Amino acid sequence: RNPYERIVSHFLFRMKNKNRKDITFLNFLRMLMNSSRIDQPIIPDNYDTWPMYTIDDEIAVDFIGKYENLFEDMEKICNRINIPFDVNSFPMAKKAEKKYNYRDFYGKEERRIVEYLFKKEIDHFGYKFNSFTSN
Repeated sequence: RNPYERIVSHFLFRMKNKNRKDITFLNFLRMLMNSSRIDQPIIPDNYDTWPMYTIDDEIAVDFIGKYENLFEDMEKICNRINIPFDVNSFPMAKKAEKKYNYRDFYGKEERRIVEYLFKKEIDHFGYKFNSFTSN
């Protein structure tokens, strides 16, 4: 998932879930940069997905499905392992109450922090700030 969009989603979900209105997106990003999860329980455990599919910073899986292509990629995976895939039975674990444009949360510092935190994913998958999809 595009890291620029994913971290905004994490922020919005955590602020709602923890009933917090006192933390800005920039402060949330600064917490990610400067604190451990233990020090800041508002920080999600899995905000960085790179370690989930890499070993020693090398891709360690044979296929990575993208959120931007979720249904198509799940169908590819199911076909590859020879199980049926029905898009209508695909569960939705979380869904935002309101639509938002992730770009509205960013200024120069926010972009700089996200580009630092998620450099490996941004570079490897070609994610761009101005689009939901990679190039």
